[in-house]
Amino acid sequence: QDKNGKTVRDGNYSVTLALKKSGSAKLSGTLTATTVNGIATFADVKIDAASGSCKLRATADGLRAATSPAFCVGPGNGLLCECWTGKKDFSTPPNAKEILGQALETSVSLATNFSARIRGEIIPPQSGKYKFWIAAGGMAELWLSSDASPTNKIKIAAVTANTPYRKWPHTSEADSQTVTLKNGVRYDFEIRQWQGSGSTQLHVRWQLPNGSEERPIPAFRFALPEK
Repeated sequence: QDKNGKTVRDGNYSVTLALKKSGSAKLSGTLTATTVNGIATFADVKIDAASGSCKLRATADGLRAATSPAFCVGPGNGLLCECWTGKKDFSTPPNAKEILGQALETSVSLATNFSARIRGEIIPPQSGKYKFWIAAGGMAELWLSSDASPTNKIKIAAVTANTPYRKWPHTSEADSQTVTLKNGVRYDFEIRQWQGSGSTQLHVRWQLPNGSEERPIPAFRFALPEK
């Protein structure tokens, strides 16, 4: 906005981005950009450390400074989602891959006759007892290891009937027994999903030891698999 509080939609302004102090985290990348139609884009900005409460501040000559809402930066970088068309197992190379970089959920789609595997390592933010819930279109299983080794994972929850998108709680939603995890330790984590006909979706939430919930679990709680 300009100094009178009016939204600026034209002109060329040089906008500089800064990280308001949050522990030892530092901002890197190209931190100054010129506006186009009132928008400054910062394509390669990175924050180098985990933090529970970060804020970005944008400044430009002739304009009011703006500060973002607080957000979290976690130690992880998302999950790998692999999909197979017309198959029920994961023995061959997948037909498609994508990174889930926002949260452990997939939006509603009309994809049919496929199987999917979502995997990575989960990094708990607290030590103590956790509980997981999984909801999905079709059938889905949640697997968790006692450490970072995939060979030690076991199935802790399974969906056997369709669950509406983001309808929590729901009778078809599946929950796990409580599991004890340690802060900062990496645990191998995997979701397996199978869909026949109809729309599909998937989402996973958890309850932390302090009683709070994350619905769905944010992607920064996960690290991508090495292979």
